[in-house]
Amino acid sequence: MTCVEDLSNEVFLEIFNYLDSCDILKAFINLNIRFQRFITDSHLQLKVKLYPQTKSKSKQILLPHKSQIFSLYLYDHLIINQFFTLYPIDSSFNQLQTLNVQFIRADQFIQLLQNLPLLPCLFQLIVYLDDDQIDFHTIYSLIFNLPVLKYLKLSSLQHGRLSKLLFNPIKQSNSIKYLIIDHPCMDDDIIILLSFLPHLRHLTCRKSVTSPPRFFKMPFPSIISNLTHLFIQQCDMEFDDFEIFIQKISSQLQVLKIVTFNDPSYLDANRWKRLILQNMLNLRKFYFEYHDYFDDNYKLTPYHRLSNQFLCSFWTERQWIFDVSIDNFDIIYSIQPYRKKWFEFEVIENINSPIPLSVTNHLHESVNKTLINKINLFLIVFKITHLDVDCCTITISNLVKLIQQLSYLKFLRMSHLPLLKIEYLINEKRRIIRLSQKNKNITRVNLEYVSQIEQIQFVHYLCPFMKYLLINCTNDIDPILLIQFIFKTNAKFVKYLILMCLCIPSIQNELIEKLREIIDSEKYNYTIKHIDNKIYFHRKF
Repeated sequence: MTCVEDLSNEVFLEIFNYLDSCDILKAFINLNIRFQRFITDSHLQLKVKLYPQTKSKSKQILLPHKSQIFSLYLYDHLIINQFFTLYPIDSSFNQLQTLNVQFIRADQFIQLLQNLPLLPCLFQLIVYLDDDQIDFHTIYSLIFNLPVLKYLKLSSLQHGRLSKLLFNPIKQSNSIKYLIIDHPCMDDDIIILLSFLPHLRHLTCRKSVTSPPRFFKMPFPSIISNLTHLFIQQCDMEFDDFEIFIQKISSQLQVLKIVTFNDPSYLDANRWKRLILQNMLNLRKFYFEYHDYFDDNYKLTPYHRLSNQFLCSFWTERQWIFDVSIDNFDIIYSIQPYRKKWFEFEVIENINSPIPLSVTNHLHESVNKTLINKINLFLIVFKITHLDVDCCTITISNLVKLIQQLSYLKFLRMSHLPLLKIEYLINEKRRIIRLSQKNKNITRVNLEYVSQIEQIQFVHYLCPFMKYLLINCTNDIDPILLIQFIFKTNAKFVKYLILMCLCIPSIQNELIEKLREIIDSEKYNYTIKHIDNKIYFHRKF
């Protein structure tokens, strides 16, 4: 092969997938007869993206190739107006499958919708409406007339009512299976929409709010819904109304994701259990977040205490795991399906008991001074067994006090430990070791961004009974010196250690051999295994 023309048409089709279609036409259409025929006669599908800076020549070059446009992206109402003035929607767009129009005015979109039924292959419609007044009733009514549409995403900052769009018990025929309502909407609006969408499987709502009582209490008939996936990204509904909503639409639901706040009754685990058993028997995956504002006046309600029931067998048998996270002034209570955690090395322990607690690096210094007192509130309700803490803004003394308070702690993860001086360790050794006697249950430790051996020494003082240790090293630490410290200098370190994993950015074979020499020379009873960027030291039994 001596020149680019020797490449096959199949190769060019692959290359063209990564290029803008207007650039392809400009570069190849007049190059020679071979490319003219290839572009016009082949199955080349054009993916067109037009922005305000796109030159008018680029828009005009598309005219003979309307039937080859597979995907069309138009950004802002001026470009949209210019394009459809040049190329009015008609049946010549017979290959157009995806239409994405951004920052279109509502009146423009309504006019466009009246012609979209002419497109025989329009499967996907993505729209961002940029207008202060939007007639959602008319827009959704016209969209439901698109015969082959499978996927719809409708975005706007504006809220609109669909009360004019009457409940549809006859099940108007359309093919929509995926709907993203990316604008604020009310719960009864969703129910009305579902009555028009008998084939809908996946529904995502950006923000759902409770309807006024006179709307929500309307006696809508039951919906025979085929909905299997429901995601509500910001649920403003009170739990009472959410229950009614679920009862109307959830008979086939398999996956539920919901993020909510304000109403603590969402933390009533027993109420969730009843709702699932009565209305969501097919539910396989449950993702739930409740956000609570965590200020100095924070108090636990009876509902917070009821959240402890998320640990009962109903939840653990389904491997839906309860978690509490503290982030800045926000407490996040969450449920999610089980997935392997940072504290699991080889053996997965019984997931029936732990309450993971995350304390992130967004905590301010002013919060740190009262953090321990705040966490004492949770100790009344929860036996916290997991702690995930980023140490960027927490002092070592506060960290030690925090860990000391958690008497049930088994799993500890720490990131970004501060650089420690040898003098500090010498002066504080006895105090830390004395306090660590309360930390006998901490057997699994995960250290992230370790950059000095003194950090490892501190952790050993703090958690002298650890059996499983994962160290994620930065380039600042010498793994040879680290292993020599652990196995030679500090024999007490390995007294209880069963498994240790070193994560190192770059591992050479010479390093593995040197580490084996260190272990073998001292006759330590450990095997070494190298997998990717991890080195495992496993005690022999």
